[in-house]
This record gives sequence, structure tokens and C-alpha cells, in this order.
Amino acid sequence: MSSRSPAWARTCLSRRAALVAQSQPNRTRAAASSGRRYLATVAEAPAAIVRPHFADVQPPRERTELDTVLRAIQKKDPSQIQRAFIHWTDVLANETSPLHLGAVEELLTLPAPTLSEIIRCLDPFLASDDAAEGLKISAGESQYTAAGSLVDSHGVRDRHGQVLAGLQTLFRIRSASQPLAVADYEVGMRAAGAAVDFHAAREFWSGIAQSGQQRWRTGHTWDEFVKAFFMTEPLYYQHDRARVAVKARDLYRNRNPLPMATLNALDRQRLSANALLQEPWNRSRTDPDEEVTRELRKRVQARGYREHWTRALLYGRDMDEALLCTSIKAFSRSASLHAIKELIFSSYYGITIENDRDPTQTTITGGHDFAADSPLRPTTALLEAIAEGLGSMSHIALAMQLINFISNRYDIPVPHAVWSSLLNWTYLFASKPFSSGRQKLGDWASTTQRPVDVMHVWEAMTSPSRGNVTPTFDDHDIYIKTLLVQRCVVKAFAAINEYGLPQYATLVDAYEAALTDEILQADALGGTAPRRATLRRQKAETLKDHTHHRITLWFKQLLKVVSANRYFREGPAGRALVPNLLRDYAYFLPATVRYRTAQGTVTFELGGGDESATERVAWARRWRTTLPAKRSGVHVRGLEGAGEPEFAWPAVRQMRVLETRPVPKERLDRVVAPPAARGDGTWWKTMEEQMML
Repeated sequence: MSSRSPAWARTCLSRRAALVAQSQPNRTRAAASSGRRYLATVAEAPAAIVRPHFADVQPPRERTELDTVLRAIQKKDPSQIQRAFIHWTDVLANETSPLHLGAVEELLTLPAPTLSEIIRCLDPFLASDDAAEGLKISAGESQYTAAGSLVDSHGVRDRHGQVLAGLQTLFRIRSASQPLAVADYEVGMRAAGAAVDFHAAREFWSGIAQSGQQRWRTGHTWDEFVKAFFMTEPLYYQHDRARVAVKARDLYRNRNPLPMATLNALDRQRLSANALLQEPWNRSRTDPDEEVTRELRKRVQARGYREHWTRALLYGRDMDEALLCTSIKAFSRSASLHAIKELIFSSYYGITIENDRDPTQTTITGGHDFAADSPLRPTTALLEAIAEGLGSMSHIALAMQLINFISNRYDIPVPHAVWSSLLNWTYLFASKPFSSGRQKLGDWASTTQRPVDVMHVWEAMTSPSRGNVTPTFDDHDIYIKTLLVQRCVVKAFAAINEYGLPQYATLVDAYEAALTDEILQADALGGTAPRRATLRRQKAETLKDHTHHRITLWFKQLLKVVSANRYFREGPAGRALVPNLLRDYAYFLPATVRYRTAQGTVTFELGGGDESATERVAWARRWRTTLPAKRSGVHVRGLEGAGEPEFAWPAVRQMRVLETRPVPKERLDRVVAPPAARGDGTWWKTMEEQMML
């Protein structure tokens, strides 16, 4: 990777230096008077908006918060819609604000079609100003990159929670006078799913009945509720499959108890992982010592999906492929493989699955014939649901056999999304702590995954005779990490050079183009660039940092593998590959690198004099208290009142831990116009630091 020096950073911006002129007391948009070239921009007319019928409840202003929302919708600019909506609903929720009464009056008099259009523009699946849209932000990445500022303490995107709070305020005020449309409640349920708020999803569902519109509920409405309530979509589990994966500990049932030694071993693993957590990620907001999956794993209680499935049948919901696909994922949250086989595949598709515990003996037969216009006819959506549902239960072999059977039976090509999902689930269950937990549970051939299984899926998806798909960067990420686990150092290093680094170079070019465009627009407007340009730069910036973090982890793992193996330390890997890596790829390594050689331990300070080795984090020592955690139910068996809600459940003792925690360098929220004075180098220094990160 090429060096990132101050001279290089200045060169990247030299093309727009001609646009920086002397500051003038009055900036205008007339190019003839200022002698400066401007970009083509849309000027907002400052005409005052007269609202005489609101003069008694709000002060006179040129534009209200609702006007700002409607103007953003007219521009079809998602980068402004959500921000304007949050600002508007903040005024609606703040009863002490002098603008509150006027905002409420505007909402109550707003036509229903206009309000529905506003709500539809907030659909998290259609438009979002999330800079990390579609990316998985892990707990580690949130500590080492600026992406951590995009999520809250529970690992959920901040913006989704703000939009949900605004929708709840809007629905509460509006529904008191007139009901909203069912489609509006569906958007509310999707917003609740994106914010991982099960209680809000239930409120939106019951709000339809409270407004007297329960007869207008459709199968699509029920489908949206189930998706939000059981976290079936990647957006709902924040693109992090580990949040909804069925752990070995989740398989404990009173009717099928585990040996006490196995249960204690799994609990020790659970409590040890809890002690290392710094934030309550994937925890209940009302009960921080309870994981979200603890509620999802229930089968027969009100929280389990079997009760919802029965209720849907009794209410006569229209069954189609979309609802069946959602049901497969919902049943998988409680590891209900039998329900998936019997209630869905056997009942609706006529597919019989036998001997699923032994992949070598599994047989799949049957399959109904469907008309071309049948709502149950299988499509690629069913294949994706199988990969997601069975994959989350670690039934990878069964999922591949079932996908292959349905693909051949109904002549459906297997898309890339299905292969990528299988690859991700296989790697997840072949990694700790999922693999070690499954080993404690027992060596089950149907649910035990190993690195060699990951390579089998990779070979199948890239084989011209089977998958014949082009892997993405995320797929190559899993492939390279698996190679390093298998100690294929040379092969992994070649894959990094062939796929990883060219992809990163492309992202660097995209980031530089977006940053330069924002600077040009800020300079043309004489202040800050439009929000659309800022969002484009933030998305390119976040994706570049995300990719840089993945490459850094590859190189760290490579050094760890070489250091731990005597053959590598004394061979070409330790003598040539590692020194060349430190020389050529210092940009991806931390300031201090430590590894073992044949002669001993070597420590390199890469930051001294090498401008390409940019330190991306600072280090701070702090005290923290470990998160609360409850003990297992076996410890309270026989105790009086153990089944009561107010029972004092035994918990482990919390500890105070002194730790050294990384503090990532901040990214710019907005880029301002460069100064006209040549002698002021602060702005140039800031841009240089941002481009070197």
C-alpha cells in the first residue's frame, strides 16, 4: 500500500486550490462580482410563509419544523428527511417548548395522505441516512473506529431509535383525534424492528385494533409484525448474525435436560464472556442482565412463535410464500426444527425430511406441483429463508441439501445471497464461542461445524459447476480468516494481496472523491456543504474504515500464527514474509508491533519517522463494573416463590475492572469551506489528518 504523507494529502486537494480566494465581507452567488467559480447549486427562496390561523399558538416564522420536513420530502433527499422529522417530533414531544402548541395544531390539521407520505419516507428499508448502512458494526470495531459513534450502548443504530421515538410521539398525538392508515402502522412496526424494540412493535400491532381497523389487517401486516417481533431481517439484528444464532446453552429444556457437568461448563463460558463485555450489547433494555435471545428461544409460551402460528391459522390469515419464509426464520429462533419440517415443508410443500441428525443418511423426497401464479410456489426467497433459518440453528448440511433439492425440483437458481448466508453461518458456528459450546454439548455431526466445513462451502459457491458466484469482500473476509485458522499463511497472504488490498484502494479513491466534492460544495456556498454531500462522504468514510479494520485484523492474525508455530518462525514466513509485511503494509498495522522469531521476541515502533503508520486510536485507562448476569434456573429449583415475577433471582457478583481501552480518533461531522487566508494552516492540517486515517 502506498504511503500516506502530508505532501500527498496536500496534492489530493491541490486541484481545488484555485477556488480559494480572498475572503470578502459579503459573499454572494454572483460570479462576476467575486471572480470565483461556483458549483451549480439549488438556492432556497427566502420567502416568508404566512400562517394566520396559527398566529395565536406559535410565534411568526419564515418556516416551521413541519415545513422543513415537507420541503425535504419534495426534494426526495433522504439525508434531510430523517433529521428534519426528528427535529419536528422533538418539538411535538416537548410540552414546555413555546413551539409545541403550534406544532400539535399543524399535525392535527395535516391531511391524511400527506401524513402517510411523511411516514412512508421514514421506512428503514427504503431510505436511511445511516452512514454505516448495511454494515455489521461489531463490538470490537466500535472501539477501534469512529463507527462506534453511530450506535448506542446496546449496539443499535442511534438514528433508528430516534426515528422510532418520533413515530411513537406522532402516533400518540394523531391517533387521539383520528385513526391512521394500516400501512402507517406497518411502517411503525418496521421502525420498531430496526430499533430492536419488541414492546413498540406490539404497540403498533395492537394500535390497529384500538383504532377500530382490525378487520383491515392483512397477511402482509401480520408478516411485518412477526418479522419485527422475532428479528428475522438483517436490519433488525443489525447485520450481526451472532445476535440471533442459537447457542448451545439455548438448547437446554426442562423436558430434555443436560447433564449437570455440561450445564455448569456452558454457564461458566456464558459468565466468562459476560465479564469481558464492556457494553450491554444484545441485552434487554428493561432487564440488562437478560439477553434478547433468552426471550426468543421460548417455544410454547406467549413469546414463542408456535402460539403466534396457531393464532394466525385460527384467524384465517392468507398463507403465502412470504409468510412461510418468515415463519421458518421465526421458528428457528427457538431451534424448532421439527416445526419447520412438519408444519411448513410437509404441510404446505409436501417435502419429507428424514434422518436429519446424520447428514450422511438424510433423505429429502416429495414436493407438490404448483401453478405458475400460486402464492405458495417456491422462489429464491424460500432458498434464502432456508439458509437463514437452518443456518442460525447450525444445521448447515441439512440446509445445503434442502436448498439443492428445491433448486432442482422447481428449477430455481441459487443466488449469491444464499451462498453468502451459508458461508457466514458456517464460519460463525466454526468460531468461538459457538464451536466450543457445541463441543461441550456433544459431538453432533449435524450441528458441529469446523474450519474445513467453511472451506467446503467456499469451494461449492465458487465452483463453476455449482455456485459459480463472484465472492464479495465480506466473503473473502471469511475465506482469509479461515485460511489463517488452518495456518495456510502463504495462501492467505496471497489472497489479501489479490482481493483485499485492491478493494481497499478502490474505497480510498471513492472517499477522496466524496471528500473533495464536499469541500468544493462548501467553498461554493461559502460555509458548509449540503447534507447530501456530507452523507455521501460519511458513507464512503465509514466503509473505508470498516475495510481497513478488517485488513488490520488479517495482518494481526497472520503475525499471531507465524509467532505461534516454530516451523513458520524458522522458515521463509518468519525470515522474509513478516519483514516484508512490516515494510510494505505499516499503514494497516498499529504503531507498536510485537511478534516472535527464531531468535526471540521482536518489538517494532512503526510510528517513528514513518508518516504512513498513522495511529488511529489513543489509549485511556479507566475503571468499569462488569455487567450484571443471572444464574441458571437449576439453582432455584425447589425454592418457594421461584416462579413469581418479584422473586429475587440469584446473580453473580459484579467486579470492578481496571482496563486500558482504545479511544478512536473522531471523524468530522461537517466539512467547512477552506479559509481564504493562505497563512492559516489549521484547516489544511485537519484535512491532512482525516485523509491519512
